[in-house]
Amino acid sequence: MLFNSLHFLIFLPVVVALYYLLPFRFRWILIFCSELLFLHGLVPKYILILFFIIIIDYGSALAIERSQTKSRRRFFLVASLVPTFCCCAFLIF
Repeated sequence: MLFNSLHFLIFLPVVVALYYLLPFRFRWILIFCSELLFLHGLVPKYILILFFIIIIDYGSALAIERSQTKSRRRFFLVASLVPTFCCCAFLIF
């Protein structure tokens, strides 16, 4: 799905309307599902890359939250950013 397509013109208002109609605790599910749907419209293999990045970032966020020292937090932040940027660079180039 492209940003300048008719599908996106319908997709975006529906997602935004549902976002504001849903209770706060369920909004993340809508955002996650709509992102998967949007990426699947572009290239289905991007969904696997998205899952890979989500797992790494979620695990790093939990580790950052549990860390006591600033140096450990910075380590987990870098451990999250490097694979994310490598995936982005791989997709761009």
